Amino acid sequence: MESEDTQRQSGLAADEHTVSTLYQNAIVADKYIQARFVLAWQQLLHQTQTHSLRQALQVFNPGSILEIAPGPARLSTELTDIQNGVMLEYSQEMIDVARDRLKERNLLDRWSIIHGNAFDVKDCPGPFDLIYTFRFIRHFDKDDRTRLYTAIRSRLNPCGILVFDVVNSAYNMQDKPSSAAKQSDALSVFDVGYTVKEFQAEMNIAGFEVLDMRPVARHFRIQALISSKLYDVAPNLARRIVRVIETIPSRSPLEWIAVCRKMDGRE
Repeated sequence: MESEDTQRQSGLAADEHTVSTLYQNAIVADKYIQARFVLAWQQLLHQTQTHSLRQALQVFNPGSILEIAPGPARLSTELTDIQNGVMLEYSQEMIDVARDRLKERNLLDRWSIIHGNAFDVKDCPGPFDLIYTFRFIRHFDKDDRTRLYTAIRSRLNPCGILVFDVVNSAYNMQDKPSSAAKQSDALSVFDVGYTVKEFQAEMNIAGFEVLDMRPVARHFRIQALISSKLYDVAPNLARRIVRVIETIPSRSPLEWIAVCRKMDGRE
């Protein structure tokens, strides 16, 4: 795993204060989805995350659900079967966008949105049967991740489920083609990367059992290249090619969607 100290020294946002500051901006909040999920490989990430969450809801049938750091409700607006969900978001700017998007899709009455800090247990109701969060835990250094895991465990029922995204250590921000990075308007934020064994070890220490790790963007470099080259001339063709490539097995995807279960006997 690349040294987290080295990545922090690069100026990337990597702790509770610096990461939260990035998203307390009305322009960033309003343009988040357009900036981050334009290219075919980015849309593949979104679609796979949505599908994985729907599967988790079907398999575990949770009675209570929390999304941490929903941002502009990118994923929650796709989960139309949730009736009484809760969102916890620190950025008021993101909350405003999320409310508008949920209202547009007639889903606002199905969600309670709380303005609060995921690091502070008192800001969060619960406990819940299932908690999910994307593009959040990955941004923090080891000390803050440990604090987040502790807070999340405290808000999960026994054997509760945590679903979130995990970056492959084989990739980092510098690996992305410059054209794709330009299209994504990427913020200068830290991403921690893992091997499968490293991730499983971290989660076991945090009191979670890893049930599944679903690969996403299995052949990222070629998928990103195709996405950027065809973005202006044939976006639909790019999406089809990227999806076909995704069906080919790979041992080194861009990231995984992890499904973890709270282990009993620890608080």
